[in-house]
Amino acid sequence: MSEICQQLHALFSRLPRYRFPFNELAIPRNGIYVLFEKGECAHGGDRIVRVGTHTGDNQLCSRLKEHFMQENKDRSIFRKNIGRAILRRAKDSFLKQWEWDLTTRKAKEKYLPLLDREKQRQVEKAVTRYLRENFTFVVIRMEKAHERLQWERKIISTVSWCQECGPSLHWLGWHSPKKKIRESGLWLVNGLYKDGLSWAELEELKKIVWVKADDPNFKEGEEACDMHYEFTKLLNGLLQPLISCLEEILPQLSNNDNWWKDNVFDNLTVKQQRKVKQKGTPSLSSLDLAALLRVLDKNWHHISSKMDLDLEARNYVKEMQTVRNRWAHADAKGFSPDDVYRDLDTLERLALLIKAKETFIREIRSAKIPYLKRILASLSAYSANEDKETSRKKTESQESASSDIHKPESPPKPKTHAHQIFEAAVIVSRRGNGIFTRDQVRQQIGINHHKWKSGYTAIFQGMRDDAPNGALDPGLRFRNVFHRIQRGKYQLSKDGKRLVDELGI
Repeated sequence: MSEICQQLHALFSRLPRYRFPFNELAIPRNGIYVLFEKGECAHGGDRIVRVGTHTGDNQLCSRLKEHFMQENKDRSIFRKNIGRAILRRAKDSFLKQWEWDLTTRKAKEKYLPLLDREKQRQVEKAVTRYLRENFTFVVIRMEKAHERLQWERKIISTVSWCQECGPSLHWLGWHSPKKKIRESGLWLVNGLYKDGLSWAELEELKKIVWVKADDPNFKEGEEACDMHYEFTKLLNGLLQPLISCLEEILPQLSNNDNWWKDNVFDNLTVKQQRKVKQKGTPSLSSLDLAALLRVLDKNWHHISSKMDLDLEARNYVKEMQTVRNRWAHADAKGFSPDDVYRDLDTLERLALLIKAKETFIREIRSAKIPYLKRILASLSAYSANEDKETSRKKTESQESASSDIHKPESPPKPKTHAHQIFEAAVIVSRRGNGIFTRDQVRQQIGINHHKWKSGYTAIFQGMRDDAPNGALDPGLRFRNVFHRIQRGKYQLSKDGKRLVDELGI
């Protein structure tokens, strides 16, 4: 379920993001809204914290206004839950009055004489302020009410089951008096832990969401989402052979019938154990890929002895855990062909290790082919460019040596990809307190994602002082000029700063 949830986050991240104040004319009349909260992250981007819809026709915008604009918590359970958490965090006794529902005449006659109306107004203002400052949303156009309710339930269940979507330590929802909100990490109490999306339903949802295929940004988003979808489908395909392998080996490791507890349950994380208890099915088939890989890793000493595996095989397991985590937290931009190919190769090696079916092995190998072709094309283009540059310099040198005649100043020499990347990184870093990302560099150069991935990204990697395997050599001058400070963020190294002075940028 975590892999499908990651696909949902990648899919929704490609949609236009709204925040208050929003243009009502830009909001579809009917649909589903998906909310994100400041400071809450999952799968390499903003975390989904609430999913909602409306039952009446043409009421989507009205529903959003009830949340963000109309200060009446009895018309918006979302507002009421935010207020509950704010009051409980402050240990405010007004929480008891906040729980009163004043929608009926009978309730108004009973509670209004007792209500501290000024305090009620203050809390409503605080809720409004929190909503407007901390929440953004996307919308999915959907005309039929029964379809909206069906997809809303499916999306909520998928996100609630995901083990990668936990709240941050500072999330306001931790203060909610509602246990379901605290446990799920969602501003919801209904629809949790039901039947989530299947892979087929995810594909159908993608078709519903991608209604603007003529958008110039759509193709890149489609390519990235397809990459995520295809790779996570292969990760999902690893589940059954891994379950079969563990079901055969683990009972042999225990001298009694407690292998489930000793070799599986006790080796899971607390969150994974809680998920198993909630499902109520103590079997390997109830575990997701992250949990199965953890079980394999924790029992490796005994499993390797039974299967006569060497230390190199252990590396495949560790690498596969890293691969799974990278794709679970991937953002919508995807990965370079080099990274995808390497991850597919790790997947293939582990599949061979656990004796997966030959059809699955062939499926992985088939998936590797297009990425290998793109890598080779990139290398060929880079080699051709360098050959042209070398030939041009040789010709200029020969012409200069054979003539003493004064010639007009020649036009500027075309810059290599490495030179372009470096200049762009310097410009971006000056705007961003010395920090830059690969995408910012791409935008500064002025090229699209396809051209960047086919001819530039491998050179960028080679310019790092911790250049990974498979990176291209940018040439002596541009080596070790970038330093990675955290995933996706870089700054100029000492060599890079010296080169800035040398080039006079």
